[in-house]
Amino acid sequence: MIANGNWDGAALSTLVAIGALTDSAWIFQRAIAMYVSPFINGSLVNYVTDWGQTMESARDQAHAQLGLGLMGDICTVAGHQGVDLWSRDHNKLARAFNWVGEYNLFHGDGQLRAEPVPNIFGRTDGSAYWTRMDDQSILR
Repeated sequence: MIANGNWDGAALSTLVAIGALTDSAWIFQRAIAMYVSPFINGSLVNYVTDWGQTMESARDQAHAQLGLGLMGDICTVAGHQGVDLWSRDHNKLARAFNWVGEYNLFHGDGQLRAEPVPNIFGRTDGSAYWTRMDDQSILR
């Protein structure tokens, strides 16, 4: 997949769900491998920076939150299958939820780090999902 982050996220969310629903280890493992791949725009590696900014953060916040929601869905389905993606890369997805939350609440007093986030080709062109993160704090 070489689309923008949200398109890849939607495809990966679908793929991991199909793998779990059909009990296909091959499909499920393929989705997990793509979620952590440096060659996929919508992977955790490329979609979220080390400080939590996402690839879609410069767009409208519906797009920014959509991507987080999709990644949360992937982590939730994987968690039900015994695979912990939430804590991957030192809780990188949690940093993304935090970054978007601070951005939308206008926190940081100008200290919130924001930079253009390039895709896997080096280019920078290019709903409410918070319950997934809330569930993690309740379930853990």
